[in-house]
Amino acid sequence: MNWQTRLFAWLKEFAREDEGADLVEYVLLVSFVAFGATAGAMPVAKSIANVFDKSSSQLAAAVGTGASAGGSPSGSGSGDGSGDGGGGHGDH
Repeated sequence: MNWQTRLFAWLKEFAREDEGADLVEYVLLVSFVAFGATAGAMPVAKSIANVFDKSSSQLAAAVGTGASAGGSPSGSGSGDGSGDGGGGHGDH
């Protein structure tokens, strides 16, 4: 038997075997799912970024409007140390 006949016989036998076929199929399936998830995540990320941009601009506009109208963003306090964190009369 020459080498060409043995090679052809080996290729025929190799084509009939399916021991590694399941692994290859699972790898292809996982790669397609990963590619699809990545491709689908891009538009979702852009829309989430747009939501944060809109909310931050609205928040900046609201803070700017409140400060220019005389409001104090730090809240109100009496100035005598009776507010949050003031005074030295805590329990030890």
